[in-house]
Amino acid sequence: MRLFARASAHVVAVALVSPALAQIPIAGALSDATTGPLTSGNVYHVTSSINVPPGATLTIQPNVVVKLSGTQQFSVNGTLLVDGSGPDSIVFTDLRDDAFGGDSNGDGNASVPAPGGWGSIVLAASSSASDLRGLTVRYAGVTSAGLRLVGSSAALTDCRVDLSGTSGFEVGLSSRPTLTSCTASNCVGEAFDDVALQAVPGFSGLAATGHGFDRLRVLSASTSSGTGQPLGPGDRIGSTQ
Repeated sequence: MRLFARASAHVVAVALVSPALAQIPIAGALSDATTGPLTSGNVYHVTSSINVPPGATLTIQPNVVVKLSGTQQFSVNGTLLVDGSGPDSIVFTDLRDDAFGGDSNGDGNASVPAPGGWGSIVLAASSSASDLRGLTVRYAGVTSAGLRLVGSSAALTDCRVDLSGTSGFEVGLSSRPTLTSCTASNCVGEAFDDVALQAVPGFSGLAATGHGFDRLRVLSASTSSGTGQPLGPGDRIGSTQ
């Protein structure tokens, strides 16, 4: 962001850079019982990929920023409780994203975030008790969707994926999550991808904008639990706008 001021006959350009906020480094296994919850008002710098182990619970409080880079990802094999209080209350984003948490890599305007700036948040089948509210995922999707569900029945409410390098949400054919008022915007691929037809009744109030396909894509599924006509790969159901 630039602020322009006029002095005498000259125009002086002053570059404004969000100052870096204090950062807490995190890596590896996280849980309320061992490392403690991620607490309000803090910026966390992921130094290597993080995870919630099977059987463990991690709580993320409102007003938390988590910054990642490269191929780093957040794998949830236990229970993740995201207690967001509103839009952008809890943000996972690229280390270079100065809009949230300030200039965390300390290089001023020398680097800027881009789609695919880090890996993904991945919810495994063992994460099905997870409840995510008010989570924003920015600039993820280096190789796969910004937020992936792999056999998970987690509940997601008011969550959004912005500027993913691939798809926004990847639901996975064996996943049966509840998605309520979730949004994907300006992602390179599909808004909601790899969805089983049987999962669609768990979706409500979805929105998408700015993609090549502002749609929910059914990879393959049966139209009934019996011998219904299968839908082929690449079939799409309407638009989520």
